[in-house]
Amino acid sequence: MAEVKVCVNFFDDSNQSPIYVAQDTELQVRHSGGGKWITVKLGAKSEKGFQHFEVPKEIVEARKGTEPLFAELRLSAGPEVGCTRYATSTVTFLVKEESDADCCCIPCPLHRLAEACSIKFRAFDASEEDFIKNAKVFQSSVDWVVTAVRAPVITHESTAKSHAATLPSAPRFQPFTSSARSVDGIAEIFDVPLHGLYQIEARAPEGYISEGGALQYRYICCERSVDIKHYFRPCGKRPTRSAVFVQQKCQGIRWGKGTTVLVGNREVTIGEDGIMKIPNDLNGVLPVSSAGKAFTPSSLDLREGAPPVTTVAVSDQPVTASGRNAEGLLLDHTNKPFVGRRVAVLLPNGDETEVLTDQQGRFQAPSGSTVYAREDEWGLATERVYLTEKI
Repeated sequence: MAEVKVCVNFFDDSNQSPIYVAQDTELQVRHSGGGKWITVKLGAKSEKGFQHFEVPKEIVEARKGTEPLFAELRLSAGPEVGCTRYATSTVTFLVKEESDADCCCIPCPLHRLAEACSIKFRAFDASEEDFIKNAKVFQSSVDWVVTAVRAPVITHESTAKSHAATLPSAPRFQPFTSSARSVDGIAEIFDVPLHGLYQIEARAPEGYISEGGALQYRYICCERSVDIKHYFRPCGKRPTRSAVFVQQKCQGIRWGKGTTVLVGNREVTIGEDGIMKIPNDLNGVLPVSSAGKAFTPSSLDLREGAPPVTTVAVSDQPVTASGRNAEGLLLDHTNKPFVGRRVAVLLPNGDETEVLTDQQGRFQAPSGSTVYAREDEWGLATERVYLTEKI
């Protein structure tokens, strides 16, 4: 008996849109009376847009006289097209002797699987530890609300026709709203539909505020699970401030483990990994100093609203034989102190650096240096101011 080819056309049974199944996808065929499934390969798409497979010889030879021969067809596994997974179905068809009969193409429905995503939330209290190391997890009372957002469907006309037989149609909007509350810092929302845009609102517990905004949007395409982290800190409570000390010439290497430096007039010890936790009672713009070392920046901004973490580069800097610092005071013509003003420092060896004045207009610089302010309160250059050593 001549070779028998069968034309097949796969489609989405929910909207009748055609689906192109990849070449060499495995199909299973058997005699309709039962028996063993035989695996065959699906051919490439023809110029007419059809796909074919060859009926196994064992089935063709099972024909008895002139009786019609029926066979059953199914895909070996449910295909995945783009982000959409389908379940296969079994179709019974009449095996004809005609070869490549495009006029009798067998429609094969595929059922779109209703899949969903789970979103896991984690809530951290960012005020208990510095932002460089781990933060303390909330025990409870953080609420999240997830709501589906209707978005426009954008179609590119130039590619619509070429993709029409390849990709399933755009999924319809599915209304969805769900909420969860954290327990031991963790909450989870299940059965979030795929292929959707969602608004995610984090509702902080009383007395806390969300870091980085409480409202965000997330598009979920094919993900089966999503992890989202939120950081919160108490209202009115400043986070623990830190300074990270690194080597000037190789800033990937930390500096100063166990070393004590002066922050303003306070001795503060640098901890492990070059991280210094700054005492909460230090405020303003305070210079950082240590004998034989130069720091960039030379001061820490500890005012309200300043960044909680500052990176300080450290280099060797000989100053004078005594290595002592002198204190200066920068005032305007009415004797009002300049607060947080940059002061240029010309060191005895000819190098130049900068310091910032504190809340009282004071600053420190190596003894023997020449200092001057580059601008006044109107942004105008000023005359040089010479230091005298503090007594």
